[in-house]
Amino acid sequence: MIELKNLHAKAGNFQLEDINLRIESGEYFVLLGPTGAGKTFLIECICGLRRVECGEVFINHRNVTHLEPADRHVGYVPQDYALFPTMTVYDNIAFGLKARRSSRIRTKVLEMADMLRISHLLERYPQSLSSGERQRVAVARALITEPDVLLLDEPLSALDPSTTESLCRELKRVQNQMRTTTVHVCHNFEEMLMVADRTGILNAGKLVQVGKPEEIFRRPKTEFVARFVRSRNIFVGHATFQNGECRINLGELTISCQAEARGKVCFSIRPEEISISPVKPPDECGNILIGAIQRIELKGALTEIEVDVGVIIVSWMLTPAFARLNLDVGSQVYVHFEADAVNILQSDEREQGGEEL
Repeated sequence: MIELKNLHAKAGNFQLEDINLRIESGEYFVLLGPTGAGKTFLIECICGLRRVECGEVFINHRNVTHLEPADRHVGYVPQDYALFPTMTVYDNIAFGLKARRSSRIRTKVLEMADMLRISHLLERYPQSLSSGERQRVAVARALITEPDVLLLDEPLSALDPSTTESLCRELKRVQNQMRTTTVHVCHNFEEMLMVADRTGILNAGKLVQVGKPEEIFRRPKTEFVARFVRSRNIFVGHATFQNGECRINLGELTISCQAEARGKVCFSIRPEEISISPVKPPDECGNILIGAIQRIELKGALTEIEVDVGVIIVSWMLTPAFARLNLDVGSQVYVHFEADAVNILQSDEREQGGEEL
């Protein structure tokens, strides 16, 4: 378990402000945010590599705020893995156990190597390994001492997409097996979806939203989070709420939603929530707008379609499903989406991001 209470920390002109976060025991938590958000800085505060200005850091209910890194019982994998180049894989993994004068070094190293499927690499040196192999060795070295917490700083950033997907599955498998509380830093939303139990979005040193991946994906709280998770359709309109119904005026358009909102509102609609049809759908389909296709872009399994309905609305459809509609740029279409697809956003506190720390 990790708990951060009113955490403030500063480095140069960058600062973490009032971070409050609780990560449960055995949870796989992903810290997500753009470059410059302070993700690395935050996990360095957790492991003791950075000094906290004020606030407290707890690990398994133990206040470690002023303890040295070696006394926090944390496993840490930095971005460059920091393997010892003059040591074999075996000796790299065994390093922490030797420092603790463990009596079962060989047994534990063999067990850990087997778990991470690197037994065949034990006599090799780091420079002869691929990036994916070095990542596994670094994780093995961090886990061998059975830490209370595992901190992974951009562990997959140097890997190609297919290797990233494979190692995400491996990380999740090992974490499920060991039940180690894990914090994984990244800026890639797809990577987060593959491993996270919960995620926190960090922006300019502030934790702006915490929740399950699906919650953040479908119900971002602010315009920043909505843009970061690629909601694409973000608008400002004027809402009225009467007789239990909310309607948003957007230019000449009227959009129904299920929120209780009044006055000026910012709202988002995810592209995959929006359907396109050459024929008018039934009235019970919710919001139905008519417009002309402005742009079609193939994105592999998905096709992105821009439709001008008075404003530009972006839809993502499965490529085979869109192909069956036989539509092209200029085609007149109906755009429809349910009222609960409309997500009201809180106002952003627009802050300048700092340098990545």
